[in-house]
Amino acid sequence: MPIDDQKLADYEKLDREYMEGPARPLDQYGSVLMTSSKYLNSARFRDIYAQEGLRRQGRDVPTTVLIHKTLEAFADVQEAVHIEALFAKDRNNNPELAAWLDARALALFSFDELSGYAPGTFGGTIHAYVSARPGFELNFTRRGLVPTSDWTYYQKAATLSHDLEHMITGFGTNPIGEQALITCNIKSFCRYFSAELAGELTRLISFQMSTNVMKTNLHYPQVLGTTLEGWAVGIAMGDALKRPLVMADWRGYLEWPLEDMRRDLNISDAPAPGTWDWTSEARRG
Repeated sequence: MPIDDQKLADYEKLDREYMEGPARPLDQYGSVLMTSSKYLNSARFRDIYAQEGLRRQGRDVPTTVLIHKTLEAFADVQEAVHIEALFAKDRNNNPELAAWLDARALALFSFDELSGYAPGTFGGTIHAYVSARPGFELNFTRRGLVPTSDWTYYQKAATLSHDLEHMITGFGTNPIGEQALITCNIKSFCRYFSAELAGELTRLISFQMSTNVMKTNLHYPQVLGTTLEGWAVGIAMGDALKRPLVMADWRGYLEWPLEDMRRDLNISDAPAPGTWDWTSEARRG
């Protein structure tokens, strides 16, 4: 007997409704995008998230071309009053955190003062790192930010700490080294801070992590497996840290040999110099 196509189930409709719920009439939709997610409601945030997740790492622009716009997009949606309240709760339960926030120490080093430290010390490592990068600045974003609160202090400290974290972890400034440092920080933050505060403090790097893996999968699949390896190394290191690296007494370590400093921070598996450097070229163009 011939099959009566009219009686066949509309499996596409059933699948769609299973995932999305029953279809709604057009008059039940609004004329503008409005959801319960402030991130999705932000046109600037949606645009920058899509760009970073879908674009190629073109040779026509610096790899950091959208970082400043990303910071602006986050400024649109993050609520400083809420984040300050989360810091207040955590500092009340964590005297070590409270002392770090109260001290407001910043890793502001002049090139001249670093020149006197011996090779192999942390100070000497910073000097060599800066010397190899003409025009480089540790204070590469938020240069005009003057900390007046726990949240603004954290933002400034995190900026100044970023490249110092690359040096002490051994995670190079290549695509996988950046991802390894991100997972290291996410893991250590989740262990040290309350869940809500850790979420706020890792929101930017989680953005970078998620858009990175999508971009890599779409355009540079030859680097995808190594990306996951970098994540694993970073997670393991972050799990072993005594506290988040941003809280390190960077100035107090300047005279320390790098290996002694790593032992003090509980870093035992720093990759060898040059590890993953090949990914800079493999994930470009």
